Amino acid sequence: MATSQQGHDEDFIKRAQARLKNINERSEQLRNELHLPAEEKYALSSLIQEQEVSTGASIQVALPKGVSARRSRLSSIPVLAVSTAIVIGLLIFGLGLAITRVSGTNTAFATPLATLVTALILACIVSVQTQRGWNTLLPAWSNAHAYDKHSHYFSAVFNALPIYSTQPMPERKETSFTQPVRPAAKTRAKREELWKDKGVLLFVALALIAVSVASTFLNLVSPNQGHTSGNAVNIEPTGLSYGAVAFDIQRSDGGLKLQAAEKMKQSDTKGAVALWNQAIAKERDDAEAYIYSENARVLLSKQPHMTLVVGTLFTKGVTGLGRDNLQGAYIAQKEYNERVQKVGGKQLLLLIAVASDDPTSVTDIAKQIVSRTKTDSSILGVMGWPTSTSALAAVKVLDAAHIPMFSESATSDVLTGISPYFFRMGTDTQQASFGAKYVLNEMKEVKNVALVEDPANAYSKSLADAFFNTFTADGKHTVSRRFYTVKQPDSMKDMINTVIQDIDHGKIDMIYMSGYAADASTLLAALPSCESPSPCVQIMGGDALNTQGDYTTDKNLSRVHFTAFASAELWKKEGKQEPQFFSDYQDAFSAKKQLASKPISPDSDTMLSFDALSTLLHGCEQLQGGDQRDLQPEGLEKVLTNITFQGVSGLIHFDQQKNNGNAVDKAAVMLHIIDAHNIELDQQP
Repeated sequence: MATSQQGHDEDFIKRAQARLKNINERSEQLRNELHLPAEEKYALSSLIQEQEVSTGASIQVALPKGVSARRSRLSSIPVLAVSTAIVIGLLIFGLGLAITRVSGTNTAFATPLATLVTALILACIVSVQTQRGWNTLLPAWSNAHAYDKHSHYFSAVFNALPIYSTQPMPERKETSFTQPVRPAAKTRAKREELWKDKGVLLFVALALIAVSVASTFLNLVSPNQGHTSGNAVNIEPTGLSYGAVAFDIQRSDGGLKLQAAEKMKQSDTKGAVALWNQAIAKERDDAEAYIYSENARVLLSKQPHMTLVVGTLFTKGVTGLGRDNLQGAYIAQKEYNERVQKVGGKQLLLLIAVASDDPTSVTDIAKQIVSRTKTDSSILGVMGWPTSTSALAAVKVLDAAHIPMFSESATSDVLTGISPYFFRMGTDTQQASFGAKYVLNEMKEVKNVALVEDPANAYSKSLADAFFNTFTADGKHTVSRRFYTVKQPDSMKDMINTVIQDIDHGKIDMIYMSGYAADASTLLAALPSCESPSPCVQIMGGDALNTQGDYTTDKNLSRVHFTAFASAELWKKEGKQEPQFFSDYQDAFSAKKQLASKPISPDSDTMLSFDALSTLLHGCEQLQGGDQRDLQPEGLEKVLTNITFQGVSGLIHFDQQKNNGNAVDKAAVMLHIIDAHNIELDQQP
């Protein structure tokens, strides 16, 4: 009897061990297939064991070939994340591109607008799903109630995988592993709420990612930015363009010019011309549209042409300067092409080269010009760049390539003799010395001057040095030098406060602003008005204060005096017959109401730009009259060295002996700003 009982016990132990081994093998198999952590093996074993007990059957779990497909339900969250991000991103990109292409809106506005529309759609989805519950969007297995920390994994497994038994399964009540094995109503409610919160966070995170990616990509591919060099996205367009890129787009006709640029890219020149004409009708003073339209006319004529590059800047603080440069260049192009159509010769294309106000950007664009000359033999020279810093960066590249460069307004003394291929109008020594002498002779009450300068800026430093040397030469006048960083208003705050205190204490009689119009605006806005008890000291500066379009304030403008190398007022005062340039300027850029009342006058930068390009064209005409093999950049450099040209700013010629690139005897004038629209001549040379 004892032996029989002992045998029964041994048999039971063997069966139990076999069963336990079977369960362990099956749980290990499932754990490996599902990539669960090792510590979950025992939880899975317990679940298998409870299933056997509840069904009264030993379960054999087979993993058929389709298990991987069924198991993919477990990865539905990553799939949902990726698919949602793609949908939202494509929606933003599509809306933004549609807004940009159809309406011509700048990308800077189209992208946020598209993002807003998409955000509203997303908000509606979030609102609806919050009411319905996020489980409608989440994977089916997320509805499984919790057994323990990973019960949703195991429930999904037994719902997804076929479970086979070695014996027929006895009838039992319907049961599902999506039902709780252990009652935990409060825990389930909390976890369901947690899933809702996670769903909201999921969509918010995906939306942020999608908006960032879509906005970046839209800026990269949209024509609004005008990039031709493959640089990183920048809201300031840079590059080279005959018309296929629009640069001056921060104005009311910007959308039309962008559409015209797209037409040019599609070789639809006539369509582009129609859009440029619309842009001109909307903004009569937009010289960029005029230049591109004239370029298109030349190209459509199929007549021989030559090309000159117009290097300028369109960036914060110098927008007005770039527009002035293009206005002068367009009038020179128009007059030249009209003349050669009558007498014969190559017509002129203008290749606009725009850089940001950063030497690195200028260097990059100059390199693009050099590269373009290797495939476009019609390029003969460059007019530009307009500032001393930008000219310094460009000349280093163009000199090495033997491409002549004529700057209309780069005046730093550092540029004197820098290259045999560099030419320019006037110098800082000329204009600052003239300004200092004007103060000594015409403003005799001024004894002490606050000299505001940036010693790190080529233009500011040489202008300040020249004024200082002339004004203090007699030993009776003093200058206190005040420092700041150009085009950084924050760097001026403390300095301006000190200047105001010194003015109130009678230590300063005048301010010499050796900087740009944008810098002067910061100073003007901070100074007390002349109606206040504080002394109304005058402000003087160099030709960079001439660009009225770059002033950001009207306050105290009537205090400003500045030197320049050209003035329309000089022609009027001397009673001389005005050159054709002035009437052409009126016809092109004046609105009808302006023509009927008071004609507008070109400023100094526009006149100098006209003269610089006209001088280059005069040299090209001389080359066309001789051996055509000389019609190349090196030939133009030789002609410019010996040229004499009567421009609207005066006679232009260069000293062959010095060969320093400076125009000889370039006279300066003193101008005074009356208000935001009027300038008068203070004194002629």
